[in-house]
Amino acid sequence: MRVWWAGVAAIAIGCGGREPPPAQNKGPPAAEQVTLAITTSGDGAVHGDAECRGACTQRFAKGSKLALQAVADSGAKFDGWGGACGGDTCALTLDADAAVTATFTRPPPPKPQHRLAVSLSGNGSVRSAPSGIDCGATCLASYDEGMQVALTPAPGPGFAFSGWSGACNGADGCVVMMNGDASVSARFDPLPPQMFSVTVNVAGPGRIAGSGIDCPGTACTAQIAAGTLLSLTAAANGGARLTAWGGACAGSGAVCSVLVGQNLSVGASFDNEVLVLAAADGTNSNALAINSTSVFYARYGNNVYGLWSVPKAGGTPMLVNSDSCCFNTIVADDNYVYWTNWDAIYRAPAAGGSSKQLFRAGGVREIAVDGDRVFWAQQAGWYGFTAGIYVGSVSAATVTALVTTSALPSGGIAIDAQNVWWTDQHGIGRVPRSGGPSDMPIQCGTCIPLTVKVDFDNVYVRNFDGETWSRAKAGGDFHQLDAGNPRGNFIFQPVELDVNAKVAYWTWRDAGGGGNQGLFRANADGSGWTALEKSADTYWSGPRVDDKYIFYFHAGALYRRLK
Repeated sequence: MRVWWAGVAAIAIGCGGREPPPAQNKGPPAAEQVTLAITTSGDGAVHGDAECRGACTQRFAKGSKLALQAVADSGAKFDGWGGACGGDTCALTLDADAAVTATFTRPPPPKPQHRLAVSLSGNGSVRSAPSGIDCGATCLASYDEGMQVALTPAPGPGFAFSGWSGACNGADGCVVMMNGDASVSARFDPLPPQMFSVTVNVAGPGRIAGSGIDCPGTACTAQIAAGTLLSLTAAANGGARLTAWGGACAGSGAVCSVLVGQNLSVGASFDNEVLVLAAADGTNSNALAINSTSVFYARYGNNVYGLWSVPKAGGTPMLVNSDSCCFNTIVADDNYVYWTNWDAIYRAPAAGGSSKQLFRAGGVREIAVDGDRVFWAQQAGWYGFTAGIYVGSVSAATVTALVTTSALPSGGIAIDAQNVWWTDQHGIGRVPRSGGPSDMPIQCGTCIPLTVKVDFDNVYVRNFDGETWSRAKAGGDFHQLDAGNPRGNFIFQPVELDVNAKVAYWTWRDAGGGGNQGLFRANADGSGWTALEKSADTYWSGPRVDDKYIFYFHAGALYRRLK
């Protein structure tokens, strides 16, 4: 027997004489299973990697990835996942047993709606809560049955809410229960007009009328509705003139319009065109002066003499002083009245009282006063007085000669802020008020100036023959102001002149008569010559002028005329 080594098989074969039976094939082990429990609530189902309506259990291999969709039935809606899924989607990996839920709901049927209509009467609006009504723009809206709608009124300007009608009544709050269609009306009534007091003041001869007001007296009051455009007309009485409005009105036109929005005061002043301040009685002389409130004048004859005054507004004349005689010229301020009788200068209280001689002076025809200083031009040949221009201080009782050498004053004098001006026999002289070199800026050869006046810009001169001229202080051409006055044989004295607001005023007393005598004016540049009043008689004197009036004598009476 042959023997060799060839492994176990060989040995087995060698030993058994037969081959062993083949080995059995068992295959891979089975996969592990997990369970997914699905529950649906409501009207819907789960689709996708699992299908379920109600409650379902399915087994899946562990580690499976699943995507599930929730599908609501018609009329229902998916509300969300629960359990192993959340939100609106479900994607999960099954590593262990799990459970998910899908919830479906069916909304209740909509409630029936009812309409609410709002109407308005008057000026206002209505709004609702909840929103929907905003009337007048939106006056109709629909609301769910059972809803409570509150309405709120808002009156327009000048109106007030008066009340509800329809589904609400009265003037209290309005809440409408929407159990059916409803309508509500809101009424707004005009407020009574707000009234304001309008006080009308009338000063002088005239009346104010218009817009329910008629006031012929001193004061009237009326109640006028707010928003009224008040139109008032000022009407002067015969022979009078409207001089100015006051209060809420302004200007000098006949009509004033003002919108009433508060208590108002309106005034109008009227004045007579011409007023007799002192009647002709044979005693009134030519001397005349004014201060802020009064007119001063001299009276002689019929057992009446002295210095008198009368209010500018008119009234009873009053004796100021009877100590002196022969008032050659008068000047007044609010404290004193000054005058000269050719050889002395006097003063008395403007309210009346004894006179006081201030200075001895010869041939003084005019004086000028500034505070407690008196200026005068002393003519030559008067009882040894030296001709010249003088100033006297009342408080210190001193006299200063401003000009003496070569001075030949004819009596006229005027002052401005810097200089003293005087009439010389052949021109107009000038010297500083405090003294210093003098000159003669205006020379006229053969003329004899008797009166000089000055304003800020101009010098005004009137000559012995009545001619009236002006020239700028700075120099330039002369302007004849009285070119419209025809000449006669000669001009009666005194030759007077006054100036206000660059306008010259004078009286013309031409012996030729013919109705050419009277009161005249002209502008400083020679334009605007006007006869303010004329007559055939020759008894005119003055004037004196303030910002409102002209004062003058005519035919023995003292007059006040509006400028």
